[in-house]
Amino acid sequence: MIQSKLILLLQQLNHGLVDREATMKLALLSILAGENILLIGPPGTAKSLVARRISKSFAQIDQTSETTYFEYLLTKFSTPEEIFGPLSISELKADRFKRNTVGYLPSVEIAFLDEVFKASSSILNSLLTIMNERVYHNGTEALNVPLRALIAASNELPTGQEELSALYDRFLFRSFVDYINSDKLQHLFELSNAVEIKNYLTQEDFSRLDETIASITISPDIKNAILDIWNTHKDAFKEDRREVLSDRRFIKIIKILRVSAVTNGRNEVDLSDILLLKDCLWNHPDNIKQIQEIVLNTLRKYSHLVEINQENLAVPPVIELKSSQQQSSSNIIKGYQGSGTQNDPLLISNTDELLGLNRQDIGTKGLYLKQTQDIDCSILNSFILIPFTGHYDGNNFSITGEDCRKALFSKINPKSSVSNLQLINLALANEAEGAHIQHCMVDGSIINEAATECTIHDCITEISIAATADNCTIERCQTQSALMSGYVSEKVIIESYVKNSQIIDCIINLNTNTLREKTNKFQGLGLSFDVGDVKAGMAELISDKSKVIRCIVTSSKKHNATLHGFSRNLQNSEISNSACGPLVADSYSALISEFDTTSVLNNNASIDSIDTPYREDNANGKDGKKIPTLQFNQYFFEHTLNWDFDKIWQWDSKTNLPSLRKVKLEKNETKSVNNGNSTIELLALQIQSNIWV
Repeated sequence: MIQSKLILLLQQLNHGLVDREATMKLALLSILAGENILLIGPPGTAKSLVARRISKSFAQIDQTSETTYFEYLLTKFSTPEEIFGPLSISELKADRFKRNTVGYLPSVEIAFLDEVFKASSSILNSLLTIMNERVYHNGTEALNVPLRALIAASNELPTGQEELSALYDRFLFRSFVDYINSDKLQHLFELSNAVEIKNYLTQEDFSRLDETIASITISPDIKNAILDIWNTHKDAFKEDRREVLSDRRFIKIIKILRVSAVTNGRNEVDLSDILLLKDCLWNHPDNIKQIQEIVLNTLRKYSHLVEINQENLAVPPVIELKSSQQQSSSNIIKGYQGSGTQNDPLLISNTDELLGLNRQDIGTKGLYLKQTQDIDCSILNSFILIPFTGHYDGNNFSITGEDCRKALFSKINPKSSVSNLQLINLALANEAEGAHIQHCMVDGSIINEAATECTIHDCITEISIAATADNCTIERCQTQSALMSGYVSEKVIIESYVKNSQIIDCIINLNTNTLREKTNKFQGLGLSFDVGDVKAGMAELISDKSKVIRCIVTSSKKHNATLHGFSRNLQNSEISNSACGPLVADSYSALISEFDTTSVLNNNASIDSIDTPYREDNANGKDGKKIPTLQFNQYFFEHTLNWDFDKIWQWDSKTNLPSLRKVKLEKNETKSVNNGNSTIELLALQIQSNIWV
C-alpha cells in the first residue's frame, strides 16, 4: 500500500533533520503530483538539503534518461548554457541551433534551482514552458522533458517585478523555511547527516498513481467547500492585486487534492485534503495568516461531530526509525509518559501531572498534551495559575476546581490550542492571545478577561465566552449568560466589548439564576457588581468592523435590569440574519439601542412578545422585523434568515427555539475516547488519518 510506503519514506527523509517535517511533506507531495514547489527562507536553513534528499527518494523514473537530478545556483550572470546545456558544435556547422541537454535540466526528473528569481529573461522564457507544459524548445524542436517537479529556493520573494509573476504562479506550493526555534537548538548537537533511503518510489508507483487519480471522486459538499474558500479568498483580496488566483492554479489544486486522497488510501477527497490549500493560495507573506483562517474557518463550517468507534479510530501508524541511540519516549521528559509531539503527546492523568505544566520544560514549550482521566483539583488549598504555550487535548475528560471564578491557566499564549475539555467549577483562562479553543464545556467563563486574536468554536459555557473580544472569531458557541461579561481591572470596571471580531452561529440564553450564582467575581475588591449590571446579551459595545451573523439572544427568566438584546451601542459594525427570542426584563430594546451611520443592520428579527417602547418593525432597523410567535419557527429561520438546518442548526420542539447540532457535550456524559461512545469533530478525525497535514 503506497500510504505505508510513504510513511516510512518520510521517516527516512526527516532522519537527522530538525523542524523540517512540514516542508519535506510538501516537497514529496509536489513530486508525487508532478507539481513545482518554492522554498523561501534565509541562507543556512537546509533548503538545498531538502531537495537533495527528495531526489534520492526515487528510483529512476524515466528509463531513457541518464540522470535523475540537476542542481544549480542561479545568479544574474547565469547563462542558458549553464542550465539547458551547451550548443552543439556539429549542429551549428549544419546551420541548426541545438543544445546538448544530456545531464542538464531538460533531461532530468527532479531539478533544484537556488535563487530562482535571479534568472535572466533568456532562462526565464524556457523555464516557463518546462514548468507548465513540460516542454523544452531546443531550436526548432519541441522536446517533452521527463521533469517530474522543479524544486526552487529563494531568500526573498519577487516584489514589483511583473516579469517574474508568471514564474511565481507556476509554483503551486510555497513553503517558508526559517531558522529553528531556540528551544530546539539542543537537537543540533547530535545530528547525523547520514541517511539511508530504503523505501524509494518506483516507476510502477508513479504509473499506478497517475492511473488512479482520474477515478477519485469529489462529492458535492467537498466541491462547495472548495468553491466557498475560493470565493471567500477573492472577496477578501479583491482590492489586493498581489493576491490573484488563476484558473491554472484552480486546476492544479484539484489534482493535488486527488493525489492526497490516493496516497492516503481513499477513493474520494475529504476535508483534510482541502487543508492543503493554506499552502497554495497566498502570494504575499503578509496574507498567509488571513488565508489560513479562511481555509480553516470554511472547513469548520462543513465539518460536524461523528461518533468515535474502533473503525474510524484506525489511524495510520507512525513508524519510528530504529537506532542504537534511540531513547524510549517515556523517558524524554522526566515524570511523564510521551515525548510531547503530536503523534506522541505527554499524558496527563492526575493532579501532579497537571500542575507539572508549571515546569519551564513543559508548560511553555509548545508541547502536545492529552488528558487520560478525570482530574479533581477541588481539594487543593491553593491553585497555581499556569501560563500555557502548547496544545492541550482534554480527550473529553474533566478537571474540577473549587470556584468557577478561578482559572486553570493564567494565560493561553499565541499558537496554542485547547480542545475537548470539560471544566467543572473552573474557568479555562484569565487571558488568551492567538489561541484556538474548541469543544470545551466550562462552568465558569472560558476566558475571564480579554480574548485577543483567538478562534473559539463549538463551546458551551454557563457564564460567558470572554469578558472582551478583540480580533476574534467565535463560532457555534452557546452561553447561559452574556457572551461578553466585562471585568474589573485595578478596581476599574471594564465594560464588555467586541472589536474587529466575527460572531457566527451562536446562542445566548440570558439566565439570571446562573448570573446571580456565579458572576460575582469582584468580592474582595471592595466592589459590588450586581447581576443587573449585565446590560446586553452579546456585549455593551460592538465596534471596529465586527460582524454578528446568524445569532440568537433569548432569556428564560426575568432579568431585573434594562436589557439590550445584542448590544447597547453598535459602531462601524454589522448584525445580520440574527434574532431575539423571548426576553424577560424590566425594560429592554430588541436588538440594540444606538448605532452610528457606518453600521449595518440587515435582515434581523425579534419575536412579537418583546414589547419595547417605540419599537421599529423593520428587518434593517434597531429592533428587527416583528415576527408573531406562531411564525417564529424553523421555516422562518431556515428560509428567511437563511440558517443552515442541515449541518449547523436543529429545531428544539421543547423550547420552540433553534439549537446547535454540534454542541452536544452534556455533563456526566464525557467518555473516554477508547470506549466507543464519544464524539469527535469530523475534520479533526480526518486530519489524524492524513499523512500530509
